[in-house]
Amino acid sequence: MSRYAVFGLGKFGVSLATTLYGMGQEVIAIDRRKERVDDIKDKVSIAIRVESTDEEALQNLSLEGVDVAIVCFEDNFEASILTTIILKNIIKLPKVIVRADSHIQGNALIKIGADSVIYLEEDMGRRLAKAIATYSATEKFEIMPGYDLVEVKTPSFMIGKSLKELQLRNNYRVNVVFVKKGEGEGEDIDIFPDPDYKFQEEDILWVI
Repeated sequence: MSRYAVFGLGKFGVSLATTLYGMGQEVIAIDRRKERVDDIKDKVSIAIRVESTDEEALQNLSLEGVDVAIVCFEDNFEASILTTIILKNIIKLPKVIVRADSHIQGNALIKIGADSVIYLEEDMGRRLAKAIATYSATEKFEIMPGYDLVEVKTPSFMIGKSLKELQLRNNYRVNVVFVKKGEGEGEDIDIFPDPDYKFQEEDILWVI
């Protein structure tokens, strides 16, 4: 079991946090708004109300055991920047993934320490639909109007190939959020898989 911290409980953050928790992962959900924390508290491991741009407040949360932090703020790039700096450069978490609305924002986030950036472009939903139209989606969650988090069996054209080879983001504006490998006690969840990971036939993908 891995430990995740999700910052920002808009539709994307809530969907990501509850999906990870439903897959058996430990999830800390964080937002500054009381009503959003209250809404999710029974659907994750821990829900905490805190201002993530407050360095002292974040340090008091004892996040050192978190494996991956995902910063999911909507329309608040300044908060994304400050939170990323604190998590990566002060608390020194091993992996920080941040949502961005443009490649300009994404490039800035990488420069200040973000390990990976996820984009939610306006046309992603249409491109995603085209990319998986011939495959069977087993689950789908709407994270905001026009954007879906979709569970899908590994398409045949992806088997044995890596993200680097497939260039899904560049070709289809599709992001592989995580990969479920194996079943039962041998099940493993790989969030934002390494670009060199080669997909296997039995893998289950969650894409956005």
